[in-house]
Amino acid sequence: MSKEKERAPRFRIEQAITLELTRERFIQAEGLNLSESGLLMVTDSDVEPMTNIYLMLTVSPVEDRNHQIICEGYIARVEKASDGYHLGIHFSSMEDEDKLVLNEYLAVLAAKQG
Repeated sequence: MSKEKERAPRFRIEQAITLELTRERFIQAEGLNLSESGLLMVTDSDVEPMTNIYLMLTVSPVEDRNHQIICEGYIARVEKASDGYHLGIHFSSMEDEDKLVLNEYLAVLAAKQG
């Protein structure tokens, strides 16, 4: 019997995001949902799956306190959609402090989105 991998809860976001694909190659995107393991976004750019990325994401786990999460990851999936390309990003490397702040932020989103 195979165990199905548990999916981390996703929370809806509406946030502009800039991804660095390679040195000095950036794409603009809009975040759609966020979890502790990754991010779904929409962009006009078609990107190859498994492309490594560098991401900076500003979150506000506490009102009037912004924190910039810096992480590395990769494009886990790409789907063509009516509004562009949906990119599934998997986080592969993040500092412990950023993980804590991300989890605080996800708790805030969970409380708001019920």
